Amino acid sequence: MKAILVAALGLIASPTLAQPEFTVDQSKVYVTTPETCQALEKDGADALSDANVSVMTFAGGIRSLEHSCEFFDVKTHATNRSFFASAVCEGLDEIYPDTFAITPYDDKTIQVVSSYDAMMQVSGTYEPTSPIGNPGAILYHRCDNLSEIPVD
Repeated sequence: MKAILVAALGLIASPTLAQPEFTVDQSKVYVTTPETCQALEKDGADALSDANVSVMTFAGGIRSLEHSCEFFDVKTHATNRSFFASAVCEGLDEIYPDTFAITPYDDKTIQVVSSYDAMMQVSGTYEPTSPIGNPGAILYHRCDNLSEIPVD
């Protein structure tokens, strides 16, 4: 039994099996589709007229055509690569508090999980939309060429 435990601990600590340590650049703009980065660079805020596009910044929160979440506090922890954000969100005829778990997904993508959306999906109120199977999760892609949304 001890040998199995030692072997299991060795596998966990093995550098060849460890996940890469991706980082999150808090100064960048993140969008729900990579093509939106080029559209924002070309058209500025006018690119946000598409209802399927959401934009996230750590300084401001999440914005889309019909929905917004203003971040009030973004916290980190020294032993975790994720972020915790508290927000007040507004949609069509509604306002509600929300919390978000934000974590690196790969070298240019972050996973943003809304506790409100997760609850609504698990309860059957909303249809699951996440391609990764995590209720309330949306993938946001980093715009390397933008640190703010250009406004004409």
